[in-house]
Amino acid sequence: MDLWKCDVCGYVCEAIQAPAVCIKCGVGSEHFQKLNEVQSQLLYDSERTNDQHIKIIALAAELIEAAKIGIEENLDPGCKKVFEIVIKDAWEIKQLAKAELAGHQKKGKF
Repeated sequence: MDLWKCDVCGYVCEAIQAPAVCIKCGVGSEHFQKLNEVQSQLLYDSERTNDQHIKIIALAAELIEAAKIGIEENLDPGCKKVFEIVIKDAWEIKQLAKAELAGHQKKGKF
């Protein structure tokens, strides 16, 4: 099996030959490029790290939602301050992880 990447949307699939149609954007097989061994290995090697960044982004989003609920409950000024800090810090964590994923994409590791 080889890895094939759509040069329009970036979708990557494993197949013996390029798919007839990209399942993401609908372009034809002429838009798929076969990844070489180095490119394929980069993608496979970075898969676990990318998954961890995605998990961090999801967890940070959950923190933000929990803190927003806490603010809505408006129980105590001290609590509100903590929730506001959580929202700010979790948003920053999300941005860090997203920036790292963008860097991976530029290096062909996604």
